[in-house]
Amino acid sequence: MKKSEKLLPIVIDANVFEHLLNPQENVDQHINQILAVITSSHQLYIDRGGKIQGEYEVRLEAAINNPEQQDNFEIYLLRFWLKMKEMKIVEVDTPQSLRDAIKKVIIEVSETIDRCFVETAALSNCDLITNDELHIHNRAKDLKKAIKKLGYKKTEIINSLEARDKFCSKSES
Repeated sequence: MKKSEKLLPIVIDANVFEHLLNPQENVDQHINQILAVITSSHQLYIDRGGKIQGEYEVRLEAAINNPEQQDNFEIYLLRFWLKMKEMKIVEVDTPQSLRDAIKKVIIEVSETIDRCFVETAALSNCDLITNDELHIHNRAKDLKKAIKKLGYKKTEIINSLEARDKFCSKSES
């Protein structure tokens, strides 16, 4: 990608980065493949309220700073995406209509971060890669329907295996 070309937005749930470090979840190193392939074409988008950044720090900071793991390629990828590569802050307030639509699908009061990942992806008109089968991915159809009604038509909610199929198959052809 040429420097003059704009990077495409992407929102990645913290659990995908956690699964990067878990061989049982990172089957055939598919998360490594995704993160490597989209490095030059995509930019991580986060909310301006800092919820997503805070989630990354709480869940991943210890792994990033673990001195015993510093030679691990997955730690390098993690550090690259979360520390070295510039993230784009979405400078738009979430409309109440969007917040309410998502809240009707992700009804659990405590799941504010999960709702924030979906809101940020919708506001950015981009894909959300998540492995949260409990609150997000298993409700992707309903979430997509709810946000599409509000005009957010480009947002897809996909898990890491689906993301590999979407992003990595293009690079191999």
